[in-house]
Amino acid sequence: MMVFARSMWLLGLIYFLGLGLVFGLNFGESLKVPFRVNDVLPALPRQISWPVLNNLHSGVDLLPSFVGSVSPTNGSIEWKGACFFANEAQLEFTGGDRGLGGGVLHLKVDDKYQYSCDDKDNRVHGWICSNPAVGFWMITPSDEFRTGGPVKQDLTSHVGPTTLSMFFSTHYAGDNQTIKLRDGESWKKVFGPVLIYLNSVSV
Repeated sequence: MMVFARSMWLLGLIYFLGLGLVFGLNFGESLKVPFRVNDVLPALPRQISWPVLNNLHSGVDLLPSFVGSVSPTNGSIEWKGACFFANEAQLEFTGGDRGLGGGVLHLKVDDKYQYSCDDKDNRVHGWICSNPAVGFWMITPSDEFRTGGPVKQDLTSHVGPTTLSMFFSTHYAGDNQTIKLRDGESWKKVFGPVLIYLNSVSV
């Protein structure tokens, strides 16, 4: 039984390394094997995590889009990306029996999914700034034109800041929310109304 377990572990490691070679991963910079307590814990590259998490219907945008690692010597790593802003990850290692160990991964993220709400609640959203004292507002008086109904969730903003007015999307719903037309099929729909309002005040 012990030989079988070791051969399965080795087979899994070879499979993981093979995936990395197929998708162009540079293991010399980001991966140390075998894994030990207080060793480097690799973050999966986007090329590998994308198909895996996409099949699990997870938010793949919540992963960093680079290959990084967290080790106890450097404390934490930080990254930025298309849908990330001021993110940080830190790993706190714990001991275990038989030379095995684990850890607690602490994450601090700011991503576009934190700016989501039900369509029925999305009447006004925007960004403000204190210096200069200005506001940028997206006002939507009705959600009748949106697909998915009043409790369909959608994004209001990207990090950065970027304000969105989503007419239809697959966020939180899947591919059945997309518009599917046959070749040459005519289609017409009115989106809106929406109002973009800018204001400023003297401080």
